[in-house]
Amino acid sequence: MDAGCHRIAHTLLLRLHAVPVDRFLTVLPAAFAAVVNAHPRMRARVPDPSSLSAEIAPLFSAADAAPLITVTLVGEDAVQPAGSLAGSHANLEGAWIAAVEASCNATVDRATQFPNFLRVFAHPAERRVRIVAFADHFMADGISGFVVLNDLLRAATVLLATNPPPTSTQEKDYDVRATPPIDLHPLRPPLMELLRPPRWHHPYTDRVLLAALGPLVESAFSSFKGLLPAGPAQRDFALPAPPGAHPQNPSAPIFRNGDPANLAKALAKCKSNNTTLHGAVLLCVAAAFARLVRGPEVLQPYPAAAAAGAQQKPDRFKVHIDNDYNMRPRLPASAATAKITERPVGLYMNFATLDWFKDTGVDLDAQFWPQARHAKKLTDAAPANRFVFTAPVLYVHHRLNAATKASPLKAPHAAVADLNLSNLGRYPFPLVHAVAAAKSAGGGQETTAERGNENVKEEGGGGEGDGEDAGLEIESLHTYNSLPNLAPAAVFYLTTLRQVHYSMMYKIEAPHARALFDLLCRAVEAVGDVEDGETVRQFAKRAFAGVDVEAVLKEV
Repeated sequence: MDAGCHRIAHTLLLRLHAVPVDRFLTVLPAAFAAVVNAHPRMRARVPDPSSLSAEIAPLFSAADAAPLITVTLVGEDAVQPAGSLAGSHANLEGAWIAAVEASCNATVDRATQFPNFLRVFAHPAERRVRIVAFADHFMADGISGFVVLNDLLRAATVLLATNPPPTSTQEKDYDVRATPPIDLHPLRPPLMELLRPPRWHHPYTDRVLLAALGPLVESAFSSFKGLLPAGPAQRDFALPAPPGAHPQNPSAPIFRNGDPANLAKALAKCKSNNTTLHGAVLLCVAAAFARLVRGPEVLQPYPAAAAAGAQQKPDRFKVHIDNDYNMRPRLPASAATAKITERPVGLYMNFATLDWFKDTGVDLDAQFWPQARHAKKLTDAAPANRFVFTAPVLYVHHRLNAATKASPLKAPHAAVADLNLSNLGRYPFPLVHAVAAAKSAGGGQETTAERGNENVKEEGGGGEGDGEDAGLEIESLHTYNSLPNLAPAAVFYLTTLRQVHYSMMYKIEAPHARALFDLLCRAVEAVGDVEDGETVRQFAKRAFAGVDVEAVLKEV
C-alpha cells in the first residue's frame, strides 16, 4: 500500500486574453512556488513511512518549483464544445487525458517526491492553456484543488501585472519568499484530530471506538457485491498482499462537459421543488444503474398484480452509493477549528454510505421529486451520527496505515461500493482574473475581479469578461483521482462552472463504464425537464430515449 498511487488531478482549461502563452508560462514557476509556500502540505515528504509522520520542506523559490512543472506545446488541443453530449472518452482523447491516467496509476515514492506537481499543455495559436494540477490524495482533496488553482491564477496575475514587466531572467531569479504575491497559511491539524470533540481526546477513546465499530467496518467492506463486473486487473484486497502482487489496482478516467442551459433549468427546477441538484443527482445515479443492470425492460410499466385486488409491491432498485462530504464547514467547534479562517489545503473530506439506496432502494414508480427531497434529507443527516461517520477514518488511520503488516479485512476486487458520488458543487472562486486589476495587488490582497463571488451567476461560475482587462478566463474544470484499494467500483465527479463538468474514475469493465457514464451524464442533463408528478421510471424512459446501451456493452 505504501507505493500505491492515490493521486488526485484537477484539469483546468484556461483562455488567455491579451496575455501571450509564452508570457504566462514564464511566470508560472514563480506563481507555483508562491502557492506551494502558501500551503505547507504541498511541501510535505515522508522520509520514513513507518514513522507515520511527514516533514515540511523549506519555502520554495521559483527555481525550486520549476522542476515540478512539465510543459507540452500542442498544435491542437481537443477542446469539447460547450454543451456537447456526443463525445465521451474517445472524443476527449488527447495528451492531457493520457497524462492524467498514467500519472494517477504510477507508483509514488513519498520519501523523495513532493505531493504536488503540474503538467501544462499549451496551445499558443488558440491562446489556451490546460493546467493539470496533481496532488497526493493523502495531502489534498477536491476542494484543495480549487484553492490551489485559484491561488495559482491569482499569483500569476500579480506577476503578469508587474510594471515594467520583468524579463524571463529576472523572473527566474524572482524570490517569492521575500515578496509573496499571496498570503502564507500555517499548517492546520489533520482531519482526524479536528473531527473529534475535546471530550474524545483520551488515550483509550480510539481503542474503544475501534473495538466497537472495527468489526462493523470490516464486515461492511468484505460483504460488498457489485452490480457491475469488475475490470480484469482488479485484484482482491488482502494484507499481507500475495507474493508478486502489484501495489495497486489500476483506475481509468472519462470526461465530458454539460450544457449551460441544462444546468440553469435544473437549478431552477430543483429550487421550485424545494430540493437541491444533489438530491436529484442521487436519483439519476439509481436510474442509470437500473437501466444498465436490468436492461431496456426497466423502462416499461411494472407488471400489474397477478391476482385481482392483490396489493402490488413497489418495484424498488437498490444500489450501494457512498457520498463524499467536504468536512471544512462541518467540523465540530473547538479551539483548533476556530483558528481556521481559510479553506485549508489537505485531506478534509469524509464519506458515508447512503443506506436507504442500499437497503430500501428507489421506488421506480414513485414520484421523482419527493424521493429527491428524501435523498437530500438523508444525505444531510448522515454526518450527524458522529460515531459511525468517524469510524472509517479511525479504522484506516489505526489499522490500515504504513505500519500495518496484516489485516483481517478481505474485499473481493478491493471494491467497497457500486459508486461514490463526489459532487464538488460550484467552483467557489472567480472564473476571470483581470491582470490590469492585479497591478496594485500583492502580499495576498484580492483584486476587484477576485473578491468573493459578487459576480457569480446562479448557474455557477464567476464574472464574465473579455478584452485586455479579462486576463485569464477559466473555460472548464474537471476532477479525477485514482483509488488503488478499498475503493468504489466507480466515482462520479461533478464540478460546476457555467455548466456541469463531468468525470468518472472506474474500475469496472470498460464497456460497462462507458455505458454507465453516458447514462449518468444524460440523466443529470435531463433533470431540468422533470415534471411534477413524473415517476423515476418515466424520467428514465425520457432521459435514456434512443440510447442503445446494449450496443455499447458489445464494444471491445
